[in-house]
Amino acid sequence: MTDRATEDGKESIDLLAADAWARASDEAASGNPRAARFWFDRVLRLAPDDPRPRLELARLLLASDAASAFDLFRDIASG
Repeated sequence: MTDRATEDGKESIDLLAADAWARASDEAASGNPRAARFWFDRVLRLAPDDPRPRLELARLLLASDAASAFDLFRDIASG
């Protein structure tokens, strides 16, 4: 794979992650935590090294799934 093809692939993933982030934020703001969780999970799969979606998902889960939120906060703190 050429450097340009690698860059294009990274740009495509970045665009998908940005779209998923926007959808997650919109769903969270609309009071739809199930859909927001779906989209934040997608962002995490697309951008696993970015801690921001993990933090937002943990914050979202505090209201409904404290154990999962705790696990995410622990992961964020450790690394």
